[in-house]
Amino acid sequence: MKFASIARAVSFLKRNLDVPVQLPADLPRGIRLDPHHGVYLVTEGGQRAAHLTLVFGKAGSLLIQYGVAQLDGCAPEDSIPVQISGQEGRLRTDGHYLDLIWPATLEHPWGTFGLSGPFSKEKILAMARSMNPAPASTATDVGC
Repeated sequence: MKFASIARAVSFLKRNLDVPVQLPADLPRGIRLDPHHGVYLVTEGGQRAAHLTLVFGKAGSLLIQYGVAQLDGCAPEDSIPVQISGQEGRLRTDGHYLDLIWPATLEHPWGTFGLSGPFSKEKILAMARSMNPAPASTATDVGC
């Protein structure tokens, strides 16, 4: 789906999802909606979910997941536990690219929110903590 702006994409997602749709604070300068893959809406595990892809700089991207968030390629055993506003999450690092989902555990490896991109651990955790606490995902089977 294509939208003219981040604000319009967020407005669409707010109308079509059952979870809070919000942007993290302190986004990179010049961030904009990915012109090719900005918004992806789907039903996963019986729950509506969306990906919002933002781009910045020459090759930077931020993927924000709402509703059902998974680590790229699943593999929760390759992630570590982290705390986001009193909720457990899972963080996986692949070089300078990080995947973060929450609330999630090793036994329940999908969350309600997810952030992925070329950020430091401190930066991606700060971005996650700037968002309101997430309700637990009600998805039952997401294929991991």
